[in-house]
Amino acid sequence: MTQYISRKSDASSKPPTQTPKPNVWTPLEVESRIVLLPTESSKSGATWGTYLNVTTPKLGGASELTIRWTREPAGINDSTGYTTFPLNKGRTTFISHLWMFQAKIGQAVVLQVRVNGKATIKTREVKLSIP
Repeated sequence: MTQYISRKSDASSKPPTQTPKPNVWTPLEVESRIVLLPTESSKSGATWGTYLNVTTPKLGGASELTIRWTREPAGINDSTGYTTFPLNKGRTTFISHLWMFQAKIGQAVVLQVRVNGKATIKTREVKLSIP
């Protein structure tokens, strides 16, 4: 069996943007949800992807954004896939990232973000593909 999930939030969504607090892990909200819930298990790994459009102010703006995928955030809270991206202060940074790890039926997975200053995430997109 296979599974494909694609969710996207942008200026036309509610909420249209997300502003994470600096230096705090924040679940990314996409289509008013924070969890991806596989309905299939992967035998050789699943592909988890994200696309983000991040804007920062020149003064006090974040210079980096770190993302991580977290399995069962309300339970074992097992994180994987840490990656840190540089941000362009006073401008928009576009981030696209893929990570592979196992998916289990019914095991909730959340994409969390952490910024080191002020930032607004305008476009938020997450994807899951189980071949």
